[in-house]
Amino acid sequence: MLDPTREQARRWATEELAKGEYARARPGPVQRALTWLWDQIRDLLSHMPAVSGSGWALAAVAVIVVLVIGYAIWRSGGIGPVRPTAGPGGIFGDEAELTSAEHRAAADRAVAQGDWETAVVERFRAIVRQLEERTLLAPRPGRTAGEVASEIRTTLPDLADQVSLASDIFGAVRYGGRAATRESALQVQSVDEALGAARPVLA
Repeated sequence: MLDPTREQARRWATEELAKGEYARARPGPVQRALTWLWDQIRDLLSHMPAVSGSGWALAAVAVIVVLVIGYAIWRSGGIGPVRPTAGPGGIFGDEAELTSAEHRAAADRAVAQGDWETAVVERFRAIVRQLEERTLLAPRPGRTAGEVASEIRTTLPDLADQVSLASDIFGAVRYGGRAATRESALQVQSVDEALGAARPVLA
């Protein structure tokens, strides 16, 4: 059984977020260049004289540049990183509703079979279901993994960073195409075990 300290959980989170899956979610150099160019055009237009020959010429050039940029963005499929979504069923998908104990048992079976992806997914589902069963989270269809940690930060402040780490691992494995490992499965398991012994902070 792993029982990470708050500092260890933060270090794990830092190491996870430094990996390639998260780096690829940041804006690339092309997007940053386009954003910078658009800011320059807006600044130019905001200082342009309302009526003058040169002003109208610059305005025409600016409009052409904007159209070219817009076309390039449209051809590339839109601006901004493509973020994985939680799918139509949210964290739990469209499967039959299970208890936290049932999700935990499924995770344990997956670990015994070396199926690390299923172990990560089912263990994180056990975390969320446990929080719902303890009324620390209200059941809500469509809740994303990233929202879980922020929603419990008031009632379980000491574990919010660990839950955030677990949600990052879940999202990277479930929707980001990252291969799960024994280490990542054990990290999510340790968060689940820590939650079992945690006592909420009452308002």
